[in-house]
Amino acid sequence: MIFKPNSNLMKGLNLASSVKSLLSAAGVLVLLMLFFGRTDAQTLDSSSPLTGVVSKNTTHLLSNANWVGEQEAVQALMDARAQVANQMGAVTTKAEKANLSVRYDYYFVLVKEIKNGSTVPNAVTNTYDRLAAMCAEMDNLVSPESVLQDVVTVLTN
Repeated sequence: MIFKPNSNLMKGLNLASSVKSLLSAAGVLVLLMLFFGRTDAQTLDSSSPLTGVVSKNTTHLLSNANWVGEQEAVQALMDARAQVANQMGAVTTKAEKANLSVRYDYYFVLVKEIKNGSTVPNAVTNTYDRLAAMCAEMDNLVSPESVLQDVVTVLTN
């Protein structure tokens, strides 16, 4: 079967080819925008290692916190962990369970980091990647920033 250059089938094939080209160009454009958007966010303020991964409000909150001492921090985190454990039985939704589970585990990660010699602000900074991974494991039902805000509440005067 031979197709004429002006047949409807040939016009349809040309249209499909054009749409495919446009979609692939749009995909490349989106990837470039994501790449350069992430780069811009990371270069806004290089004073904090958390810049680019948390909001400016949280970075400001962490840098201006009046942190407790290491021994007091360990005790406060263990107390907060016990409170979270008590709350776990009363929750019913998946989001609430994920929220409490991440907090429970992250408080312990912070305790271990502090006991290994980190100061309180360094422990929070050094363990952010683990916190983000914990949140991702919970299908991102929990925001790392909300956990960090709770940590600041627990660990400040």
